[in-house]
Amino acid sequence: MSKFKNEALRDSIVPIELLEVLGWPEAPSEIWQEPFDEVCGHCERIADTTKPTDLIDFCDFFLDYQYMTVQEDFLSFAFPKALEAWARHELGHPAPERFSGGWHFEGMWDALAYRPIHPEFFDAAQFKAMAGFFVRVLLARMQQETVLSFRGGHSRSFEWMYLLATLIWQFPVAEHIWKQWWRLETSQMAICAVQWLSVFIYDHDDNPYFDPWTEEEHGGPPQVFETLHIRAKAAPPANVDFMCAILTKKNVEAVLFRAVEVLSDHENAKQVHETWLDLSRRSAVFERRVKKFTTLMRRDKQEFVTYWSDI
Repeated sequence: MSKFKNEALRDSIVPIELLEVLGWPEAPSEIWQEPFDEVCGHCERIADTTKPTDLIDFCDFFLDYQYMTVQEDFLSFAFPKALEAWARHELGHPAPERFSGGWHFEGMWDALAYRPIHPEFFDAAQFKAMAGFFVRVLLARMQQETVLSFRGGHSRSFEWMYLLATLIWQFPVAEHIWKQWWRLETSQMAICAVQWLSVFIYDHDDNPYFDPWTEEEHGGPPQVFETLHIRAKAAPPANVDFMCAILTKKNVEAVLFRAVEVLSDHENAKQVHETWLDLSRRSAVFERRVKKFTTLMRRDKQEFVTYWSDI
């Protein structure tokens, strides 16, 4: 395992807690996992610890998981390895001695949505450890945000916002995320809060943090309900209840005021203060969108949704 500057970084890249509750699984001596679409060899390559694993092999691994009979001892070994590969990709910490190639992991989210890993394969403790790791990676990714306003289609905010939506649609982790995030202990967390809340406050073409879409540069703001998987079912009820409780005008006003304080030396400090004021000016829009957001979270059948008007 490569060296880390500190334990916090290590814990954001390697799913230590999950490995512990799984009993530090080793690669099984025999691989009998049924392959999807007759694609073979990827499981053996993932199990081989003497060579870097090509990330594209995890694509086939998750197709096997989603559709086929699962070899559980291989799953216990391969899934934490896939999580490490995903975390390294997400946080920009490659390990060429362990992983090679490229893959964007969309198949992982679809597989976990289509075939929940708990309780079929993971018990409650293992599921909690897995979900906790996803949250740690998300928060570490948010800690990389230093730019508040974007022009064109190169905003990295889309990445963490879509990951956030994916997690709260798939796992009961909303309270865990928000109680750490909305303390706004760093300027990065304040930036993320302002950007995320701006989508509830401003229209698509007047968001001061994301210039409008143009044919030449693309751009525009992300959507807070856009996920990395196909939304096939409602979000966990605990998440919906928590979001209804936390997304009140009073709470959000306090968070934005805290952001004004934390970002007082930021180049966009005046705009953050203006957003704090705009919450009251646009309170009806904010409250209407919160209701739409939580309504969408509760829906058992998720239609194709692109804009607020689609809800």
